[in-house]
Amino acid sequence: MGYSEIALLQQDPYFARRVTAAYAVETLDDDSAIDPGSWQAIHSWDMAAQPGFGEAYSYALETGVENPGDDAAVITDAQILAALGTLLPQAPPPEVEVTVTALEPATASISDADFEGHIRGTGFTEETVIVWNGADEPTRFVDSTNVWTTVVPSVVTAPTTVSVTVRNGDQTAPTDLDFTWTDAP
Repeated sequence: MGYSEIALLQQDPYFARRVTAAYAVETLDDDSAIDPGSWQAIHSWDMAAQPGFGEAYSYALETGVENPGDDAAVITDAQILAALGTLLPQAPPPEVEVTVTALEPATASISDADFEGHIRGTGFTEETVIVWNGADEPTRFVDSTNVWTTVVPSVVTAPTTVSVTVRNGDQTAPTDLDFTWTDAP
């Protein structure tokens, strides 16, 4: 792609109108959107420099296409929309509430061998961390409703009940589950 082709496309009034219209349609329900003409003026170079746009425009000029910036066969509406998608601010994905509903097992003896602790719930992701008695545990993500960790009874010295929950980033499940350590049989 040559810079001269990008400069020609950036100055094409037909292409500018198409970009302005695309922005207006795509931000119709966005109260924070700026005036479409102003947005196009600010981003005219960004749009003209999109991959493939300069080459398509140059080829259209070489082959005698009249008003290539207005011709959807040169640069399609889908290409303009895709370029807009790279330039418009993206809303963060909605946060999925993380919950814990079951802990299996929910009790063990302090003399047991290491075992797998299974937590069921909702909203788990690859970043979910099991929080066992306030400490982050190595967590194996299974799916959005199941995570596992290895439980090590040898670190417990006396019968007790501890809380278990999960955390996704800054979001911790609103409830804890109780895990009870019992005396050796």
